[in-house]
Amino acid sequence: MQAEALSALEPAQLREILPTFLAGFVQPDDVAAHNQKRMTELLAGWPDRTLKQVQHHVASLGAEHRLYTADPTCRIIRAITALRFASIHSIRS
Repeated sequence: MQAEALSALEPAQLREILPTFLAGFVQPDDVAAHNQKRMTELLAGWPDRTLKQVQHHVASLGAEHRLYTADPTCRIIRAITALRFASIHSIRS
């Protein structure tokens, strides 16, 4: 998702799109479905102002060369998701 597209979304759209978008990076499918449900529940309880703050934080990442500190609200998102990344193996020549 491009920063411009993310910035254009209204809070109701963020509540609808983010859980599915983030679940798309999770495997296996049952864990993705569980995370999508948890994200939907979490975002439903957040006021619009909180969603706009997260939106601004994420959309501005990389806009300038500096140290970016972790956003406390984004840490909540990370805490409830079980992201699993593929391991990287070295290739020997």
